[in-house]
Formats: sequence, C-alpha cells, structure tokens
Amino acid sequence: MTGNRVVARRVSMPPVYAPISARSVIRGVFAAIGFDNDSRETLRRLIEAEYSCRDLVLLDSGTTALTLAMRGASLLSDSDVVAIPNFCCFDIATALVGADCRAALYDIRPDSLGPDFESLREALEAGARTVVVAHLFGLPIDLDKTRELCSQFEALLIEDAAQAVGGKWDGRVLGSLGSLGILSFGRGKGRTGGGGGALLANDRMGEAALTLVRDSSVAGGRGLGTMVRLLGQFLFGRPPQFALAARVPQLNLGETVYKDPWPARGIDRAAAAALVSNWAESSRAARLRATRAFGHTRRIGKDESLLIPRAPAKGVAGYLRYPVVLRGSAEHPLEMEPGVSPSYPTEIRRLPAMQDRIVYATEGDGARLLAQRLRTVPTHKWARKGGSI
Repeated sequence: MTGNRVVARRVSMPPVYAPISARSVIRGVFAAIGFDNDSRETLRRLIEAEYSCRDLVLLDSGTTALTLAMRGASLLSDSDVVAIPNFCCFDIATALVGADCRAALYDIRPDSLGPDFESLREALEAGARTVVVAHLFGLPIDLDKTRELCSQFEALLIEDAAQAVGGKWDGRVLGSLGSLGILSFGRGKGRTGGGGGALLANDRMGEAALTLVRDSSVAGGRGLGTMVRLLGQFLFGRPPQFALAARVPQLNLGETVYKDPWPARGIDRAAAAALVSNWAESSRAARLRATRAFGHTRRIGKDESLLIPRAPAKGVAGYLRYPVVLRGSAEHPLEMEPGVSPSYPTEIRRLPAMQDRIVYATEGDGARLLAQRLRTVPTHKWARKGGSI
C-alpha cells in the first residue's frame, strides 16, 4: 500500500464484462451532443418499475448515492456513526468520508460474504444507527436477520446493490429491501451506461432521509466524458482488446484505489441515454451470468481446497463475479486461469483515510481472510459455458 493506493494483481481479461452495444454508444453520443431531452425521465420510470421504490434520485455514481444515503440517514437518526463491512469495495470509505460520518466496522463471513451478526450487533451497540450492507459480487446477504437486528436498534438500513443486478431476496429485487437502496451504473457493473447511479427510497424512513439530501447535488451535464468512457468500454471490453489496454499504466486497470470524495452531481444525459438503450440487454446478461456461475459450481464446487460462498435459502445470486476462497495458503491451479483475480486487497480499517473515523473495529478474522484468499472467477459472456475461461 502506498498512500491511499492499494494495488491488486493485473489480469489479462476484463474482471467484469458489462455489455455495451453499438446502439447504446450511439444513443450516449447523441445525448452528449444535445440530441436527447427525455432519457433521464425514461430511466426513472424503468427503475421505478423494476424496484417498486417510493422515490429516487439519479446521480453521477453509486458512490455519490451512498454518500448522500449515509448523510441523510445520519441526519435523520442524529447519529453520525455508520456500521459498514470491514471487507468491501473501497468506495464505501470514500462515501463515509464524503458524508463526514464515523465508522463502526463489522466482520464478514467467508462462507456467505454476509455480515457476522454478532459483530454487527457490537457495531450497533457502539452507537451506529445506520447500517450499510453490500451484496458482494451479486451474492445476497441474509436480509431477514439484518432487518431484524436493525429494528431492535431502530437503525436505518442502506442496501448497497451496486453489484447485485439479477439478484433477489424472497422474490424481491436486491436494492428494494433496505430503507435506502444504492444502484451503480459504472464500468464493470451488471448494468452500465458508462457512469451514473441512483439512490432509492423504499419506505417512509428512506423517504424522510432522502428528503434531507435531495438538493445536495448539482444538475448533471451532457456527459462528454461519459461519451469517451462508453466508446472505450465498447472498444476494449472484449478480452483481447482489454489485454492491450491493461498494459497502459495510466489507466490503472487491475488496481484497487481509494478515491477522495467529490461534489455530488446528477446523472448526465449520455449515461442516462446509454442506460435506457442497454436496459433489456443488461437483464439478459444477468441471466447468462447465472448460467456461467452454475458451470463454475459444477466444475469446482466439490473441490475441498476451495470454500465456495453460498447465498442463504431465500436468496438468488446475481453473480457479477463467482467468488471462491482458498482454504490453504498455497497457490491453487484456479489462480492460473485467465480472468481469475484477487478481490479487495486489504480491510477497510487499514485504509489511511479511515484512521481518524473508526469508533469500533471488529476483532474477527473474516475480512482479513477474504483480503488474503478470496479469488473471483469471471461470469461474463466471454466465459465459456462449461465453466473454464
């Protein structure tokens, strides 16, 4: 680790493939140059139909959505302590700093990638009145136990579904079960427009929290930068082209980096237009990822040198990636396959930006083990049906 930069091993294939069609790119380009007036409203209607939310705000990223969610929840509860997982995308730390909150860090179970509930209870006892949970790689956590624990402490639940397209809990779409739901549409997500995110209010508490931060962002622009990202994603999203792009150090591909917070903005027109065009294809791709994941389970599910995290009985996984945990410290043959890569390389508690914000940190070993031994296998369309890459 150097400063706020943590480097993970580079990979020769895209860690995630989010489909972008030529039509979606063209829609985004036309919107960026001014030929679009209604994509934001169309996108809003698509989200409302799929997630059945009470209210929503379209934003420039999932990180911004999570920042505003934490800020609104802390204002509503009159407590700035937020319970967050000790193993997660580093953007959760960016959001916490951007919301000017403090952290109570709970542990994650390697067998489910969900909360260690005793650790989460201790985080709530330490003063947290907001809980953030994340469905890592599309694997749903136990939302029944989580909601019950939040209810006991009158804590507001933020459900980070940035990686969860295609996932469900008890028949409901992931992202619709917390008081607030977080969606992300960035590169490498299951539904992408080159950028963007959404903050969903799913109940009365969520509506009240969203109301407190609704005017915190400035309006999004046309999206000239998004237009460039869409073109890059279309041109370099396939494995051979990605391998070439990964050789350019300035692109930081294959790195996990903490980013400082930035001012909140609304979604731009190019991202909204590309998302609208790409919506149905993203749903089809989610179903394909589930098929690829089944192939991985059939191929390696009985390998005793691997721990395969499983969703609880009520959960249906979206499988943005297929997670496996090495049981031993020795290198496993799976690691040599193209596209297989480590995940987040350190615990959230160890990020320099977090050091002055922690009020409670778990003593559990789950997050540390995952940072050392979790590997993820591609489930995108370029992964062959039999499970090998």
